[in-house]
Amino acid sequence: MMPTLEWANKITGANAGEPGQLPVPALWAARIAQGRQFSAGGSMTPFVPILITLLVTGPIIMLVRYRMYIVIGIIAFLFVLQAVAARLEKRMIWPYGSPEAQPQFPDSTGYSARWIDDALKVGFSFLGWSPDLKGPRYRVCYAFLVSQERDCFVIVGVGTILSMTLRGTWIYTRATDGRVFYTTDNQACVEIDVARQWRSQLVRTGAFTELLQGHRDLLQDSGVTPQPFTAGREAQEFKSCREERYQSMSRNGLIAFTDGSATYWRYTFWGALKLAALNYSIGLLRGVTHGRIPRTA
Repeated sequence: MMPTLEWANKITGANAGEPGQLPVPALWAARIAQGRQFSAGGSMTPFVPILITLLVTGPIIMLVRYRMYIVIGIIAFLFVLQAVAARLEKRMIWPYGSPEAQPQFPDSTGYSARWIDDALKVGFSFLGWSPDLKGPRYRVCYAFLVSQERDCFVIVGVGTILSMTLRGTWIYTRATDGRVFYTTDNQACVEIDVARQWRSQLVRTGAFTELLQGHRDLLQDSGVTPQPFTAGREAQEFKSCREERYQSMSRNGLIAFTDGSATYWRYTFWGALKLAALNYSIGLLRGVTHGRIPRTA
């Protein structure tokens, strides 16, 4: 009886099953293992698993990167747009006209009536309505009020700018160290000071008393010593505060006056870039935190 001859497998040197054959799963595993021997030293390079991973995850990674580039592009475009708008826009040192007894434009929303009534109830004095002087596109009126202690100068603005509704209130306090702190209820009413001398706080509320309390809390927490306005000269002294602010910004190269009387001004290139960066970052943070972070800017 002749002995049975078992052939060694060409791939592994092992014998499994019939002579010269491997089970199909083992045969595939052996083929893959054989294909992984790439380098001269015989190191194993897992090219098949890597290839499969790339085929599966590659399109996903490309899609994520594509969307990331789109987001970065949008952010960059908006930043440049803000900087260009700030550079080109001509602004006024004092955009408020002479105070009048009644507003030039009616407020159908009732916002100004509510907020002025609330201010009068807590001891504020009404100084009059001031029209916006920036042109016919600005159909806005501003009510001036002052606190009993003369430490808060209040402006309530209502109307439309290019058919867009404006409703907002500002509470200003000047400090003895030359800084000015103000609180507003509307992010659109915030004007970031690139010189960092006028500090703003956003308090989203529907009541004047809550806005006032938030402002007084800010003054206390910041250790501010208010410099009261002179009775009968509140508007004139507030105007002087604005004039001193823009004169300082001009000396620091942040703005440039466009007329000899220093009535109109524009941001310089550096000032526009700084404003865009501050507006974008601070506005985004306040938008997602409902004005809580940063508290002052």
